[in-house]
Amino acid sequence: MYLHVFNWPEDGNLILGGLKSNISKACLLADPVKKALTFKRADPLDINIRVPSKAPDSVDAVVVLETRGEIQTDQSRLLSGTGPANRLLAFDAELIGKGFSFGDGKAGKYYVDGWKKTNQTIKWNVRLAKAATYKVVLKYVADNAHEGSFELRLDGLIKKGEIASIPKGEEITEQELGRIALKAGLYPLTITPLEIRKAGLMKILEVQLIPSNSK
Repeated sequence: MYLHVFNWPEDGNLILGGLKSNISKACLLADPVKKALTFKRADPLDINIRVPSKAPDSVDAVVVLETRGEIQTDQSRLLSGTGPANRLLAFDAELIGKGFSFGDGKAGKYYVDGWKKTNQTIKWNVRLAKAATYKVVLKYVADNAHEGSFELRLDGLIKKGEIASIPKGEEITEQELGRIALKAGLYPLTITPLEIRKAGLMKILEVQLIPSNSK
């Protein structure tokens, strides 16, 4: 198994979330001698791998894992309570209802489209090992064909928002939807249309949960 790490942990603790299977060895792909990295299971779903403080590649560092037996995973997203934003990509969401479609996945085009009915919902299951506070940001592509209103729910946060169309072209847009403090546990995050006033609600790219201590 190859882990592509784009945000290298400064404290040397690389948390691999959602891997139920046991691993027998971890090492850096860039290490010519493949020296073993130490690791331990943080809980039944997550593994803590000790890595050097400096990434072997500043863009895409790769950690190699050797696993035991069939790979078993948990589908919920483990959130980090520190560091950069937790990005919940629309491509990774559970799409409830028929009619959704996808962009080509390239920069600015990794959206989910086809949001034309109010019975269509997008959902992510997120999980926290420790309590944390987050700023919630919605990111989407605005254009002239999408407009409406929606409701985002995450535990005690219930936020209604508006998607406005623009006269021409496309524009990547962000909306801050509030802040929420979450305890350790599992939570569904859902977005449901309230009203669709044009061809669709929006071309959603992602929801970001940004830890309160992020710079």
